[in-house]
Amino acid sequence: MQPEFRSDSKTVIAIAGKDILKQPSAVTSQRFKGSDSWHDGLVFKNITYKTLKGLEGRTSLDLIRSGDRTAFSSDSIVYGAVNVGDLFRLTRKTDNVTVRIVEVPYPTESISAKKWSELEGLDPSLYGALFSQNGYFQFRFELVNPDPIDVNWNPINPSKSKGQKNNTPLTTKIGGSQPRRFRLPDKTTMEQDFALELPETDFYLLLGGPGTGKSVIALLRARRLARKGHPHKFLAFNQLLVHASKNLDANTANNINLPIRAETWITWFRTNWRNFVGTPCPHRGQVYEIDWQEVRSQLYSKFPVGQAIPKPKESYLVIDEGQDMPKDFYEILLEMGYENIFVVADFNQVLHQDSNSNYSDLCNALLKSASLRFNASATSMEKFTDEHVVQLTYNHRNSYPVAQLARTFYITSPQNVPPDLPLLTRTAEIPVLEKYDGSPANFLKIIHRILLTADSDPTKLIGVLCPNNLVRQRYAQAFSQTNVQLSNESPRIESYSSSDGVLPDFSIGGIILLNAQACKGLEFDYVIIADIDEFPYWKSIEDQQKMLFYVMVSRAIERVIIVQNTANPCPISAILPTDQNILKG
Repeated sequence: MQPEFRSDSKTVIAIAGKDILKQPSAVTSQRFKGSDSWHDGLVFKNITYKTLKGLEGRTSLDLIRSGDRTAFSSDSIVYGAVNVGDLFRLTRKTDNVTVRIVEVPYPTESISAKKWSELEGLDPSLYGALFSQNGYFQFRFELVNPDPIDVNWNPINPSKSKGQKNNTPLTTKIGGSQPRRFRLPDKTTMEQDFALELPETDFYLLLGGPGTGKSVIALLRARRLARKGHPHKFLAFNQLLVHASKNLDANTANNINLPIRAETWITWFRTNWRNFVGTPCPHRGQVYEIDWQEVRSQLYSKFPVGQAIPKPKESYLVIDEGQDMPKDFYEILLEMGYENIFVVADFNQVLHQDSNSNYSDLCNALLKSASLRFNASATSMEKFTDEHVVQLTYNHRNSYPVAQLARTFYITSPQNVPPDLPLLTRTAEIPVLEKYDGSPANFLKIIHRILLTADSDPTKLIGVLCPNNLVRQRYAQAFSQTNVQLSNESPRIESYSSSDGVLPDFSIGGIILLNAQACKGLEFDYVIIADIDEFPYWKSIEDQQKMLFYVMVSRAIERVIIVQNTANPCPISAILPTDQNILKG
């Protein structure tokens, strides 16, 4: 039974099978321990910050304000009390700043020196110097407020009895939706560095599962081309992914005047074709159904064999989710004289079976050997050649339970290599199958729970992924009409379809509803897969639907909730795992 919700900061609500302590996101501890280290006094007992240049130990306010985001705790830490997005007031004598945790801490004894080196991009020899004993934890934060919020603030002596002055937690009133961490990373890992530093010229194919950073590498390479003034295009399959990529690029520091040039591949090709040949791009029926046979005919007519083809104006192409473009597209690019193409792909995320490229198609088009895979994190002396396909292996996005659920939908084949599972942390939540009986009252409870989840942390972005437009519209209408008491202002709620002129903002917390097919390449803090009973299923499309669920689940950073209306048959449940350690419910 759903407890009555109150505005009291310690109300407990039940959602997705777990009790959650309801509290404003900015509640922090002001307790101070009294040494020359940084504390919040309750969770972080003793924090030593390390610089990346020389890794000297520094415990100054200047270091925190400098933007160093890696910290090592050498004392006890209440490990289970720390979650991504949590805000903490860190103190040192009379200094105090607010930081937000951006990665769940991990105990260093649970990770090898080699894996730590790959994750942090540091020499493995430093591992022993930093973590010579158990009890060390590593975490990352971002600076939220670099200055004292309260100039009259004084540290608390933890020995004072409860009820004395200044013994209450600091709280800050916040709006319904707050900015979230949505920018390119400040640093990349060793395996990502390998892919990032590949030459700008020539053809390259980079493979990687969800969360490995392949799209990040594509964007960083496009940014580098922009900084150097190279004529380039960043191409993606649909407008929503292009918009999210631009949004991510714009929210990354030091890029105000150097945005990447990004478009959907089909819009770019049709415009480029008209400029290149002088005639409209031929198509069948709809304008997006390009007639590739006629394209070849027009190209050969315009530039007969032996006649030089003019050099393309945009000589550098970076292509995200390249498996979703047809092989004819790549073959025509080569015939048009494009010589510098960087493609990232994951062949287990193919959502358009009738128009995609397979692994062999891309290898042939980009002059790669399908049998040569280069593991970018490999420590062997294998020599990288121009014929190699580059493979990323580590999942930086999903929590362990989310990645474990996604892996149950993985289609095993020679061209697909699943990313490594991330570290298991004690704070990670097992995904939940939430059922309701189809009645308006119980459907409203689902809506209330989603709103309360959004309210519990306004910096979190929740993606509600729907099987079709009718379900999306039903959820959107319910969100707009429901009335539930919240601690903060109402969260931002946006419902997106491909026909909408307004694209959602991914840099702010809140709720975004969209159809499942549109979620490719996106990222949310929480994912709710709505009314799975309305996803079609029969045996001949099982692999296709598994790929779709693989894509949807892997969009989540922290949590996945799957919603089922038990009033309807649910054939898609045939592909859901039955292990309660993977999916509760």
